[in-house]
Amino acid sequence: MPKIRNLAVIFLILGVICAELLPNLQSNIASTAYSQADFSLNQSEIITSFLANNSFEQNDDPQLSQNQNTDYITILNNISYDPNKLVRDILTSLSKDQSTILRPSFISADNNNTLLNPTPTTPIPATDQPFIGNVIPPAGTPLSDAYSQGGRAWYQENNKVIVQLPDRITFRSFDKSSGQEIDWLQDRLNYEPLDSPNALDNYIKNYHGQIVAEVQDWALVKFPSGGFIKIAKLQTVLGNGPFLTQQ
Repeated sequence: MPKIRNLAVIFLILGVICAELLPNLQSNIASTAYSQADFSLNQSEIITSFLANNSFEQNDDPQLSQNQNTDYITILNNISYDPNKLVRDILTSLSKDQSTILRPSFISADNNNTLLNPTPTTPIPATDQPFIGNVIPPAGTPLSDAYSQGGRAWYQENNKVIVQLPDRITFRSFDKSSGQEIDWLQDRLNYEPLDSPNALDNYIKNYHGQIVAEVQDWALVKFPSGGFIKIAKLQTVLGNGPFLTQQ
């Protein structure tokens, strides 16, 4: 029994010693620097070749590199930091671009100035006013704009006028004195024309209508009552004759 006790005490002491020493041994092994590991022959050659090539490319033409750095520094030194000079340079550059690029070749400088700054309309002399009357509408009014766009007076009565625009299907009404747009006869003009059989002849002969204005397909008819009706014209239909054939 004493021997067994002695062995147990020895093993206990050894266990304590191992428990104290093992953590220290593991930390020493794990802390070995990676740089101390030996590279294989292939790894060493690849790294050496890469460093040599990189150094060769950077120092291939030292004179060129020096010139580039010198030129860049010279350009920086030549830049003006005066804001007034910078603004003048920018404006000069823009004016050159506009004169050579933005303006079409068929427009001269004089024409360009005329388009940008049109000559104001010559005012009507006071002595001509009684004769001008409602012939020339006031400048800058919707009626004046309609005429300037190519419109023509289609029908007028008293101080009112209907203008046919260049598309020949649009009709607008205006007050001739003020030049402002009004609704006179717009409701009648917006209706589809009456197209009953022989409508135009019937209303002219039997109801004393009178054509006051017309286009190719219809006519504006005024009646003794003062009312207006838009009536379709009789369309001539070609007969179904024999077809001509080429021999």
